[in-house]
Amino acid sequence: MGGQACIFYGAAEFSRDLDLLILADATNLPNLVRALDALEAEEREERRKDREYWAPLKRELEEFRLDRRRQ
Repeated sequence: MGGQACIFYGAAEFSRDLDLLILADATNLPNLVRALDALEAEEREERRKDREYWAPLKRELEEFRLDRRRQ
C-alpha cells in the first residue's frame, strides 16, 4: 500500500519492499514456518527490538483480558 500511495502522490520511484498478508491460523502456521525456513528468512534487528520492547505490555494486556473473562 505504501508504494501505491507514493505513486498516487507523484513519487518518481517505487518502494523496494513487499507487503504480505498471511493468515497465521493454527492450520496454516506450519506452512508459513516451512516457507520462511525454505527462504532462509531472518527477522530484522529492528523487529526483534520492537518485539522485546512490547512483550511486557502484551503480557499485561493478555492478563487483563483473562481477568475480564473470569468476571
